[in-house]
Amino acid sequence: MMKRTINTSTLDLAAREWAAEFLRPTVFSTADPDIPVSGRGLVMRNFYNARFKDEFDYLLPKFRKQLGKDSLKEFNDLAEEMFEPRSEETLKELLEEWLAITPEGKHVEGAVGRVEVGRRIVGTALINVETPDSVKSRKARIKRGLEQGKRITHEKIVDHTWPVYAGEAEERESGNPVVDVLPDRGSMIDLREEA
Repeated sequence: MMKRTINTSTLDLAAREWAAEFLRPTVFSTADPDIPVSGRGLVMRNFYNARFKDEFDYLLPKFRKQLGKDSLKEFNDLAEEMFEPRSEETLKELLEEWLAITPEGKHVEGAVGRVEVGRRIVGTALINVETPDSVKSRKARIKRGLEQGKRITHEKIVDHTWPVYAGEAEERESGNPVVDVLPDRGSMIDLREEA
């Protein structure tokens, strides 16, 4: 069973950062003018998209304490227009979708969440990487206005990993065929390229 805990130090930092961001004007994405990427609009979007009740309930009062009187009034007015507290049913559905658990912290039978909780090594690969001395030499040549020169590489073995999602272990244990089949462990793949 997956135990749900809150990282309050991360939420405390988010409250401070979001409060500072709230004081800035909204800047929208150049790719999609409806999506705020910074400022007040981003903060409101973050609150609107909050997934988990315990995090939202912790973060909101901390955030409000960071704002001055005028900014707090502006936030409360915007919050009233933009979002309402999510219903218990919606929060329950979000827990199942993202963490595959109930509000009590029990695994939802047949569910695999969308949150990656770890990675497992399923094989290795042989790749070519540039040596540290080669990088240093090329940077020095560029700084002196010379051509970069040829990259010097060496072979390196790296791990291939496979994501592990919330609830996956319980579903593997129960033999649920919905869970991805794991690749054969220990296979070696040659990904080297000519330098």
